Amino acid sequence: MTAISVIIPVFNAAPYIEETLFSLMEQTWQDFEIVCVDDGSTDDSLAQLNAIKTKEPRLRILTQANAGPAIARQSGLGVAQGEYVYFMDSDDFLHSDTLNRLYELAVAHQADWVCHRLSYVAKDHPIQSIYADVKASPAKAIEGAKGILSKKISIVSCGKLYRRSVFDDFQFPELSFAEDYYCTSLLALKAGKIIYIRDKLYFYRQHDASLTGSLTQAKVASIFEASNQLFTTLEKTQAHQSATLRLKNYTARYQFYPALSVLLRRQNLDDLAHFRDCWTQQAHISLKHLTWIKRWIISNVLRGEFLKAINIFQRYEKWKV
Repeated sequence: MTAISVIIPVFNAAPYIEETLFSLMEQTWQDFEIVCVDDGSTDDSLAQLNAIKTKEPRLRILTQANAGPAIARQSGLGVAQGEYVYFMDSDDFLHSDTLNRLYELAVAHQADWVCHRLSYVAKDHPIQSIYADVKASPAKAIEGAKGILSKKISIVSCGKLYRRSVFDDFQFPELSFAEDYYCTSLLALKAGKIIYIRDKLYFYRQHDASLTGSLTQAKVASIFEASNQLFTTLEKTQAHQSATLRLKNYTARYQFYPALSVLLRRQNLDDLAHFRDCWTQQAHISLKHLTWIKRWIISNVLRGEFLKAINIFQRYEKWKV
């Protein structure tokens, strides 16, 4: 059995996929396979993958009609042969010692997850950073929901080495947005032992697209749908109440409110009305899961007092500075 399966959904990643795979080929730990799932790319991503495959026998390529990264990861898991699984995005890259460090910790601690921090970099960040010295931080055990609420565990699917068995009976959701929030939250409660290190071993490229402009009403609705699916599942599985409460607090503070803050900056009243409608149609998150100032802002939105909410939000933003 291969030690690690690295699964990479690929969609129109032609400018970056070669560097992404180069960072894998440069790993100090070599017992891994690469499963790239071309998710209906319309550029030459697939051609690049096929060219690289002639030089890299560990690379396996799957193709599918465009269905989004969550379904692509599900497809990759279906053929993965590794004892552990690591997800990457097709435009990011790894420090050269990432897989070695994570696998050693997973084995030493018999962990179901090993989590590390991400380094957020510009889209043209130099690939040479993969060789930089990274001082190893001590490994600490952390409870899943508590780690998510404290934001020590990133909500994105990347930056974690998972034991393959964690995905037994797990189905990735068919969501157009916020699928990482659903998956990471639910899998964190399935994992028996989670180890956390502060090392920044993953380079996460940030692109020019502004969240203020790109957060559509459909994406806002998807955030609420992800929350509904998550807490409906937790109710069915009778998850521990304290863990569920932490995830509700996280959802209110770091999923719902950040989305609203984007809409408040945009000052589009139709978008605020849509957020209000999404909130009132869900039953899992309440104002009590927010800190008082955010509770005050959202309560005005829920009453339809959008201009008042914008005014309070602007004053709060100035006060924070």
